Amino acid sequence: MGSVPVFAQLVQKWGRTPFLRAGRRRRRSALHHECEHGARTRAEREQHDDPPDPLLRALGRIDIGLRARGIHVRLRLRILQLTDVIDVHDYSNSLARHGVATPVKPKVVGEFGGIALPVPGHTWTQGWGYQTVRDPEGLLRRVRSQTTQLFEAPNLSGFVYTQLTDVETEANGLLTYDREVIKLDLDAAAEANRGEAKPVAEAARTVILPTSEKTPQTWRYTTDKPADDWFKADFDDSVWKSGPGGFGTKNTPGATVRTTWNSADIWIRREFDVKDAVSSPLLMMHHDEDAEVYINGVLAAKAPGYVSEYEEFDLSPQAKAGIKTGKNTIAIHCHQTTGGQYIDAGIVDSK
Repeated sequence: MGSVPVFAQLVQKWGRTPFLRAGRRRRRSALHHECEHGARTRAEREQHDDPPDPLLRALGRIDIGLRARGIHVRLRLRILQLTDVIDVHDYSNSLARHGVATPVKPKVVGEFGGIALPVPGHTWTQGWGYQTVRDPEGLLRRVRSQTTQLFEAPNLSGFVYTQLTDVETEANGLLTYDREVIKLDLDAAAEANRGEAKPVAEAARTVILPTSEKTPQTWRYTTDKPADDWFKADFDDSVWKSGPGGFGTKNTPGATVRTTWNSADIWIRREFDVKDAVSSPLLMMHHDEDAEVYINGVLAAKAPGYVSEYEEFDLSPQAKAGIKTGKNTIAIHCHQTTGGQYIDAGIVDSK
């Protein structure tokens, strides 16, 4: 019985938002919702048999489109012809791109979020999410950032956060599986969900280590597999090449390529000085694809997959504690499989 008030508190806070009320007002009849696979015949049949009901098609990552091959593009165009409401599912941190300059049909982001924060002792299994944070502050920061982007994106008709509670194999809820622990500050989350959060671009940031997004920064790098201790602070990288970031191939989405990297792997290192003690350091990184980051020889972050712009990543507690005044070292390995490729990173202090 003790869990009921906790769940009720979550629903009460989260539900008192323009977003959820708007969702209820707009739902005038049933929406047929299914995945993109095998879409054509089912969609055509439903549209023919029951024309008064709007048809909702989930485009999923097809709508992201920058990496789609020709067959995916053709499928996407076909789905757009069939659907009455364009539904995009996107679990990245780059959601502003879903705004529409000149809308032809209503567009919603039917799934976003998927941010895992497992709470020991309150999960069914270890839990899984599309991305993972280390603490409640990191979860709130991601929720605020993603929701603010969607409010600022032009002509979106709605969006749905995934999800309110953990389930058996997913730890990406705002409430734990046993309904005992609310994972973040509800008042701050509700503020974001009302569209009242401060825009991410206006949040206070102190640059500790600049990225090469605007001004090139010099790194040591190699595309040949280095010695096993390549990430340690005292590793001798003098035989590595030197060049400006970022590293990658042209036409990679969101990339600022200044040094070509077109092989499967790259290792980069750089020293940086810290003048004052840092309180809440964050990694700013654009990676395509899998990246692992070390600071002063300590694993700071692992980022699988890819993003299409510079995004914030939480640092491990050990890496945070290891950043000191004076000289520090950052070392990154990035692995590429297909499509565009890019790596660049920096560090900011968020307070």
